[in-house]
Amino acid sequence: MRMITALTAAASALALAAPLHAKTIEVAAGDNAQTRLQEALILAQPGDVVQMAAGRFLLTDGRSLDS
Repeated sequence: MRMITALTAAASALALAAPLHAKTIEVAAGDNAQTRLQEALILAQPGDVVQMAAGRFLLTDGRSLDS
């Protein structure tokens, strides 16, 4: 019983700690994917997820996460 209560409390704390306005930014494969991916990384806010969709991505340059 204590374990269930502790797990419930931990799950609740994690849910409340997540940013309220976090979003998922999906980048599709295809033409200009590299540019769109870099733009998504630049525009992402703390808590956001940049997700690369299924497919092939031809990335010819390194990606930088520096702001």
